[in-house]
Amino acid sequence: MIYLRLFYFYKELTAWLMRRLVLFIVCAALFSEGRTMADNESLMRFAGNIHQFNELFPQEKVYLQFDNTSYYQGDDIWFKAFVVKSSNLGRSESGVLYVDLLSPSGVLLQQQKLKIVAGQADGRIQLVDYATGQARQLRGVRPYPSGYYEVRAYTQYMLNFEPDIIFSRVLPVYQTPDQEGDFSNPTIVSDPDRYGQERPDMEKLRDVNVTFYPEGGNLVSGLPSRVAFKAVDGNGAGLQGKLSIVTDDGQKIVAESGHEGMGSFDIIPGRRRTDATFEFNGRKFSSALPLAKGSGYVMKADMDDRKNNLTLDINRSQSRREQTIGVTVTCRGELVAFNELNMDGKEYRLSIDTKE
Repeated sequence: MIYLRLFYFYKELTAWLMRRLVLFIVCAALFSEGRTMADNESLMRFAGNIHQFNELFPQEKVYLQFDNTSYYQGDDIWFKAFVVKSSNLGRSESGVLYVDLLSPSGVLLQQQKLKIVAGQADGRIQLVDYATGQARQLRGVRPYPSGYYEVRAYTQYMLNFEPDIIFSRVLPVYQTPDQEGDFSNPTIVSDPDRYGQERPDMEKLRDVNVTFYPEGGNLVSGLPSRVAFKAVDGNGAGLQGKLSIVTDDGQKIVAESGHEGMGSFDIIPGRRRTDATFEFNGRKFSSALPLAKGSGYVMKADMDDRKNNLTLDINRSQSRREQTIGVTVTCRGELVAFNELNMDGKEYRLSIDTKE
C-alpha cells in the first residue's frame, strides 16, 4: 500500500517520522516568498535530516514463515523467523526475538525469547496448556480450545515505533476430530470465557457501512481529489454495489465497488459536507464524505509500470502563496529522491523515474 502525504516544513521532523512509519511517503515542505536561497538551503537540510534519521534509527522488520496455514488442537506450530533492516533488507542488530501467542480473546498465553543468528531464528509453539505443575498432575496436559489464535513477533527495538510494524498473523486452530485421522470437516467451537477477555469490544457495524479515504489524507474545498471508498456488511465482508454523489454545483458522480467492496472516484468538494448514497440489493444507504478543509494542498499519484514512471499532480488553494516547495520520496525510511519545485501557479505536475 502506498501512502501520499503533504505536510508543512515547520512540523517536527523526529515526531513525524516516529508517527508515520509507512512504506512510501511523499511530503512537501512549504515556505514563504522572497527567500529563495535560504529556502533551498532549508529544503536541502530538511532532506538531509530524513536521511540522517534513518541512519541513526533504522527500522527493523520481522517475518515468520509457518509450516502450515491452520492447525488442530494439540498440534505444534513450527516457524522460521527473518529479522532484517527495512532500508536494505540486511541483517538487523537486534539479538533477541520475542514471539507471543495470544488467545482468541487477546490474552497472552505464551512468550518465547529466541536468539537471532545471522538475521534468522527458529521456533516451535505447542498448542497445549501446561498451566502449573500441580494442575498438570491433577488433570494432565490439556490442549487449548479451538479458535483463532494470534502470533506476534518483534524485537525490543521495534517497540520504540508504532505497533503497526509488529508482525502479526491469525491462525485457525480446529477441534480434534471425533474420529482419528478424519479431517474432512474442520470445526471451531469458541470458548470465550476460558481465559478471560483482553481485546476491546469491536464496534458493532450496520448492515451496510461505507468508509472514505481521500488520497493524501484530506479533502480541500475547490481542489480536485481522488477518493477511495470501501463498502462492507455487518461482518466486515466487502459488498458490490453502486455509489452516487451529488456535489454542490449539481454534478452527479457514480462509482461502483469491486474487489472486497473497494472503489474510487474523483471529486471537487465544496465547503459543505457532501452526502453519498450506496445502493445494494435494491436498498439505499446514506453516508457522509469527510468535511473538506478551507485551504491547503492536495496530491494525486498515478503509477505507470510499463514506463517505470510515477506522476504526481499537486494542487493548492488560491490562498496559498508559497513560492518553493520540496518533495521527498522515501522507501522503508530511506531517502531515495528529492526535488525542489517552483509553484508559479496553483498546479504542478512532477514525473519521477522509478526504474532505479
